Amino acid sequence: MVQAGVVAIIAWGALAFGAVYAWAYVPLLIACAAIGVLGLASRAGPPMSRSNRAALLALLAVIGAVLVQLLPMPAGMLKTISPSADSFLRQHDLAYSLNAGRHSLSINPAATALGLSFLVVLVVFLAGMLRAFSRIGVRRIVFAIVAFGVVLAFIGIIQKAILGDHTYMGMKIYGFWVPESKLVVPFGPFVNRNHFAGWMVMAIPLAIAWLCALWQEGRREERRDWRGRLLWFSSPAGGQSILIGFAVLIMTLSLAMSMSRSGMASLALTTIVLGVLLIKALPERRTRIAAAALFALLVAVPVLWVGLGDAVKRFSSDSVGSVQMRIRAWGDTDRLIRDFPVTGSGLNTFGTAMLLYQSGAGDLHFQEAHNDYLQIAAEGGVLVGLPAVIAFVLVVRAIRRRFTAAQDDPWGHWIRVGATMGLIAIALQSLVEFSLQMPGNAAFFTVLLAVAMHQTAGAEAAHRRAPIPARDRQDDRRRTSARSR
Repeated sequence: MVQAGVVAIIAWGALAFGAVYAWAYVPLLIACAAIGVLGLASRAGPPMSRSNRAALLALLAVIGAVLVQLLPMPAGMLKTISPSADSFLRQHDLAYSLNAGRHSLSINPAATALGLSFLVVLVVFLAGMLRAFSRIGVRRIVFAIVAFGVVLAFIGIIQKAILGDHTYMGMKIYGFWVPESKLVVPFGPFVNRNHFAGWMVMAIPLAIAWLCALWQEGRREERRDWRGRLLWFSSPAGGQSILIGFAVLIMTLSLAMSMSRSGMASLALTTIVLGVLLIKALPERRTRIAAAALFALLVAVPVLWVGLGDAVKRFSSDSVGSVQMRIRAWGDTDRLIRDFPVTGSGLNTFGTAMLLYQSGAGDLHFQEAHNDYLQIAAEGGVLVGLPAVIAFVLVVRAIRRRFTAAQDDPWGHWIRVGATMGLIAIALQSLVEFSLQMPGNAAFFTVLLAVAMHQTAGAEAAHRRAPIPARDRQDDRRRTSARSR
């Protein structure tokens, strides 16, 4: 039930326009909370590791810091603790300016309460999945993620081929949904193509890692000649590698067709790292060269299919909605950080703060900083930022300890690598985008975090101890006989 629930959450979060609307994110939050509680309620499986518990406690500290932002206090105390909050409220909150009564540190308590609800639910979701994945494993979930990624990629590819991607020319998502803003460039179910790219840069490394596991396993099983290599592709593992390779190509092609510069750049970097890791894991020089060529094709084929000239033009072009806009947003965010250094303006209040802090033309209103790290610093200050940094360090330590424990089989090791690289890819994109502020992407990010952090036990340990099926034993005997000949 946990596995089906997690897959349904990932699918709903992507297909419902990234779950940005209340009718989409409310059921998403309810489902995440239910799966989290269900996972925590089960007593089966190993106890949670110390490193995972420490990371969760640090996340609870972040929740506590946001709760402090919501505590109401007298106006005099608010002015002492956060003078900028008092000044902002006197200009933009009529009730406060007339009465100067009690108010929280957050300049928009309702928005902060909404952001806090997301944070609480996702932490519960993560804790529940950590318990559940240590018991049931992640194989079926990873398979479902890759399969759904192909479906999502086809939706984007077909929709662009039929409907285009320009809203001002009448393009409608799914053929009927009109985005509120005409300035955005949708792709697939996402209103913004960069958010589609954010989903893909988390999923593609997972599929590539699966392919790496199959490649490494195949090198141990196949004969060391071309006939043996070709015969390996007719085996179950070889056929699976073809399917996963097809999935990687389709998902990468959809990302290239979205023309998201941040997505393509972050995926290219993580693909290079995965390629280096695979090359180091392979013993023979010829095999390393073949692996390098494979990874080059994974990047080059989709770009060449879309058009190398178009891709280069996309990276070299500048527009109102790209570099200059981001630089302006980062400058405004810097001023906000300087005025709210200790307590921040309040979680999820960036759009409210920009009513006063946004500079330049008024034709655009920045709802996000286009850099999640700057936005956390502006909204949280030291109060939220310090526990957030501690939580980040402890999460990294927990993932590292899962690797150093060396309890995974080859497939489990590579999948953990793929999940980690997906997290790194979205972290890189977050330097210039805000994909993780889409509730559907945030839920998927939490699933990847659980895949990277979970302890290897339960179903996956049983898989390593399980007897080899009769058909596989026959295949092994045939390979052994072929090698002897």
